[in-house]
Amino acid sequence: MTERAASFRSGSTRPGNGSAGHGTRRGGAVVAGLVVGALVALSVSQSWITWTVEPGGVEVTVKGQQAAAVVQAEGLTLLAVVAVMGLAGPVLARVLAVIELAVAGGALWAIRQVLVDPLDVSAAALGEATGVTGPHTLAGMVGDPAFSGWLWVAAVAAVLAALHAVWVLVAAGRWRRTVRRFQMPTAEAVRGPSPVGAIPAAQTWDALSVGLDPTVEAGDAEAAEEPAGGGDDPRDRR
Repeated sequence: MTERAASFRSGSTRPGNGSAGHGTRRGGAVVAGLVVGALVALSVSQSWITWTVEPGGVEVTVKGQQAAAVVQAEGLTLLAVVAVMGLAGPVLARVLAVIELAVAGGALWAIRQVLVDPLDVSAAALGEATGVTGPHTLAGMVGDPAFSGWLWVAAVAAVLAALHAVWVLVAAGRWRRTVRRFQMPTAEAVRGPSPVGAIPAAQTWDALSVGLDPTVEAGDAEAAEEPAGGGDDPRDRR
């Protein structure tokens, strides 16, 4: 068996290591984006603001999906966009990164509105709990809002989503192109010598049918057919 055939069967060809590294970077980018998108979507289902209503000191909690329902949709959009990045080529990955950056910016704007005017975004939840409507009336009944940690988790996750989009824009050009199932890989994708050289398929099958190993070159095959002791057959001397 030739040296290059042995290296092919053992899977120790050096050019493959570089492409595996590019695949690992793509996988890391996708996993990081999914984690960030999941944090945005999860934080919206938690309490963001707590109000104390007077008289009586009744506490009313406002969840993120009540204060900023659009953030929940944007978190799910982030998950979908990043999932498609795992199968996209460099050009499509950059397009998806631009979409991710826009979605992250929209989530940050909605979170900013919660911080700037918490009473306005909580009016519906406070009106349902107290039966009182009108911003001026509600302002006289509640004290200062208490923001929970989940609001800050959503804000940080949105910032990380924007940074992730910038990362993909820069690094997508170095990602290895994916090979679809049932698609023959190109020479660039394989990056390794064939163990049988350029032997056509028909010749390979012919060699196998007569008991020959197509991976063994002609010189090696002739040497294998010679007698172990070497020299001529004794019967030829007679």
